[in-house]
Amino acid sequence: MGGIADRYCENIHKNIEPYYATWIPSLPIRVGDYGKMDGKIFIRQGNIKTGFGVDFSVLNDQDSGDYEYKSSGVNVIKIGGGTGIGEVAKVGLKFSFSSQYEIFFLAANCLADMMEDSPAVIDKLRPIFKQKQMKGYRIVTQAIKAGASTVMVSSAKQSELVIEAKSEEIKEIDLKGPEASFSLKSEKTIGFKVLAKVGLVPLLALEEVK
Repeated sequence: MGGIADRYCENIHKNIEPYYATWIPSLPIRVGDYGKMDGKIFIRQGNIKTGFGVDFSVLNDQDSGDYEYKSSGVNVIKIGGGTGIGEVAKVGLKFSFSSQYEIFFLAANCLADMMEDSPAVIDKLRPIFKQKQMKGYRIVTQAIKAGASTVMVSSAKQSELVIEAKSEEIKEIDLKGPEASFSLKSEKTIGFKVLAKVGLVPLLALEEVK
């Protein structure tokens, strides 16, 4: 791994501890998945239930919340909605990135799937991982499911992305909404993007089996 993946995962972990970023955000991560780390990137290799027969229970979160991070070189401004001559009628949002690897991250309406009694599960895994020489492997103890996920990472200086409402009747773009009411209007040197994607698991919690 390298470049965008490394910078993205390092920054998300640093600013939204104790969670790690799923790379790529559309990867179908589940509680009980195991794998190794490449820097701050979790490399999934399987699931302890299907791979080793180690059973566990999952507790489902009932209260949703949002996780947001915007690096210092990111600027977001509202555009459009004007009625004057020459003004854009549809509202929109303009994302400006001053340098390479700037990040905009929003995981909205999140619910967590959590492993119950993870210490007991890890106790069961220790002899298995030792026998298979899986030193340094980690398991997913929480999978954070988002109602809507938006991720942007710039690949150069002065990168830019503009989204626009699909109709003039929409007065404000809501990236936290379950259904996208906008479309991509333009972009310049954006290295990676996910725009209000529903049903992703953008964040996860990990525990090492020592």
